[in-house]
Amino acid sequence: ASDTINPVGQLSKEVIKNKSFDDFNNPLTQDITSTYYKDDGSVISIDYKSNDFHKEDGSAGYDIYGRVTSMTTQTFKYDTDGTTKIIITTQIFNNSNFDEYGNAGFQTITTYEGEAIDANFSSIKTVENHYDDPIAKKRGNATGSISITYKDINKSIKLEETDTVTDPKDFDNNGNPLKQDQTSYRFDINTQAKTQVSHTVITSVYDLRNDATSQNIKTYHVEIDANTNKEAETLISDQDFTNRSFDASHNVVNQMVISYAVDKDGNRVVFDVKEIRSTAFRASGVASQVITATYSDASKTKIIGVEVVINSDVTADGKIKEMTVTKYSGCNPLDPGAGDIITPTGKLSEEVIKNKSFDNFNNPLTQDITSTYYKDDGSVLSKEYKSNTLTYDVYNRTIGMIVRTFDSSERTNPPVTTQIFANSDFDAY
Repeated sequence: ASDTINPVGQLSKEVIKNKSFDDFNNPLTQDITSTYYKDDGSVISIDYKSNDFHKEDGSAGYDIYGRVTSMTTQTFKYDTDGTTKIIITTQIFNNSNFDEYGNAGFQTITTYEGEAIDANFSSIKTVENHYDDPIAKKRGNATGSISITYKDINKSIKLEETDTVTDPKDFDNNGNPLKQDQTSYRFDINTQAKTQVSHTVITSVYDLRNDATSQNIKTYHVEIDANTNKEAETLISDQDFTNRSFDASHNVVNQMVISYAVDKDGNRVVFDVKEIRSTAFRASGVASQVITATYSDASKTKIIGVEVVINSDVTADGKIKEMTVTKYSGCNPLDPGAGDIITPTGKLSEEVIKNKSFDNFNNPLTQDITSTYYKDDGSVLSKEYKSNTLTYDVYNRTIGMIVRTFDSSERTNPPVTTQIFANSDFDAY
């Protein structure tokens, strides 16, 4: 009953400036500046975004009930002079077929790399939602969702499809999905032949805030068996998640993940255990900072290492353009338990990865990597400058890679060495 609330652990800050309104006080244009913070309070990154709630014909992007029917979102950065705005990504959202609770039965999301002109077109995604459970419907949880990504603006060339299904009997009394089936497909760009690539089963338990505090996620690799010529499922990931705490947007910020494998005797055994702390989630769902401590045993007495990932440049559709990956030998204390902080010790290496181009599935095609390696006393042992060119198969496995190493970060001189990797005959893992 105290009159004072003292917040701790600042995660993010948004400054929202609504610049114009419609006749019903809905914002028509707004600028949003988002600042994300590390655990120590320092700034990870600052994002700049502008939203425009208008349709293509210039009319307001709201219906008579105040539901958003059309919105254009632009993310941008400033040039070195601090005043010139450079548009990074433009996304146009169109929502229709609303139910009485404001759930959109159909959505399209069109993404451009830069301003919204034909030359910058990246992809268009459609999402069809069905709400067949009355309680889940009120909560906004669909019984069925079909998401299709297209290569062209006319939606004639499909790239991938994800179907998520929840049987109405598999919702709890609050409308939360206890079990979900998710099936993913890829399309051949030339023939549009549809191939199932994975199948995921998610089971969840929820708290009173409707956050999934406990989950098991099983992922199966799906591929045509060469002997039977039929689709065969292979369990490639079996994980139990203990989700301890969440941010205001229901993103998990503190979790333990236990991964299992099946041994030669057919027993389910612990493969590894991860303690994960995630900070400052962006609108795309990508965390600005992720700290992971990995152990080889269930009791967390044998640490494999600690990895700190800082995603400093992320596009609106989730492409990570720049990230820093720092690896450590351990942490103090060895097991952080349920605590919110993991303190790494024994810095081993640091990689700054700049992804310069991507394929249709957000896999990096070209990247520059600067690697720094450290001695036990923390001094620099060596540095390495590398550029990679990559190609992938339908399962996102790297089938080809050209690695060039350089003598400086400028990478202007001819490479010191060039290695060409070709991979084939993959198994399910």
